[in-house]
Amino acid sequence: MPGFQTSSSGKLLLLLSCLALSSGAAAQERADIEPNVAHSGAVLSVSFSPDGAAFATAGTDKTILLWDAYSGQIKRTFEGHTDDVNAVAFSSDGTLLASASKDKTLKIWNVPGGVLARTIEAHTNEVNAVAFSPDGKKLASASDDMSVKLWDVATGALLRTFEGHTGDVNAVAFSQDGTRLVSGSGDHTLKLWNVATGQLIKTFTGHTDAIHAVAFSPDGKRLVSGGEDRAIRLWDVASGETVRSFEAHAKAISSVGFSNDGARVVSASEDTTVKLWDAGSGELARTLTGHTDDAESVVFSRDGTRLLSGGDDGRIIVWSASGALRASLIASGDGEWLATTPAGFFAASRAGVDTLGVVRGVAPTAMKQFYGRMNRPELVAAALQGDPEGRIKEAIAQLNVDAPR
Repeated sequence: MPGFQTSSSGKLLLLLSCLALSSGAAAQERADIEPNVAHSGAVLSVSFSPDGAAFATAGTDKTILLWDAYSGQIKRTFEGHTDDVNAVAFSSDGTLLASASKDKTLKIWNVPGGVLARTIEAHTNEVNAVAFSPDGKKLASASDDMSVKLWDVATGALLRTFEGHTGDVNAVAFSQDGTRLVSGSGDHTLKLWNVATGQLIKTFTGHTDAIHAVAFSPDGKRLVSGGEDRAIRLWDVASGETVRSFEAHAKAISSVGFSNDGARVVSASEDTTVKLWDAGSGELARTLTGHTDDAESVVFSRDGTRLLSGGDDGRIIVWSASGALRASLIASGDGEWLATTPAGFFAASRAGVDTLGVVRGVAPTAMKQFYGRMNRPELVAAALQGDPEGRIKEAIAQLNVDAPR
């Protein structure tokens, strides 16, 4: 299958093996399109906008990128953090974007205007996670200083500090009604908090190592968590008991989430895979392969039609809800970008295109031999939207017809 792989030099190669680029249809020769554009760091967090038309990514290059979810193009770059950006989250109306950083700050960005609205000197140590309340008026943050803090979005004022964990707090999430907050920690526990009073409601025990990720189900009756012990635990919120445990990842779990209907759970792991689970039975529905290094973050779109993941390989992948890979994207630190489909079609910024080269076997080949056929932004857009009109299938068929004999 065509797609991305990592070369010995660490650069990304786009494989076009299915496209009949050889002199004969039966003996197809692999063509490697090698972009000299690579993400300047790991992608640590991804987030869909509420309307699904955009998504944000952030990571070790200290920036946040806003992407057009339907074309694969970078719309805007937010710069200002001085260290890794560990997490990003949209407000419920999509007008604000919050980021949490290793530089100990939170930043709130105005999405339509593309400007920094506020910086909050949030914690005394690295900030690992951030979440907006459902009404968009409050912001929760979690830190290596072992605390969770609640902030007023409009003023940046500290409303409350939740203390009780004895290790780094790595994850935080609001319930859908905004009345409760859950946190996950290096002390192996989850804690459920009353947002209005700051009181600890319940401590969940069962994990045997640090917890990296937590999420509420849409109805607020269940929690899902994952971490270093490689177990994904589904919890009953009322009783605090584990309902079931999913165990199929080979390494630590970085990210977990529910689908919008609560029927599925998704997880991302340091074993490079993303997995889809049936929340009711605990059965593994599908393993998604596409990352070549730790998968750090995964999220469903609000309408449940897509998944978005990011990883240490610098790659951002858009998947269908069933787990089919739609498109892969990479970006450089200077705003250049490249988007590709599994069929090998690509779209890129101008400088990204200028640096593309092709190697067939061991011989370099001029990019111009492939550029006209493979540089197809309209097909990348079709892939990102699920290709409802079958344009990619038609394009592949035409490539095979047009290939030299």
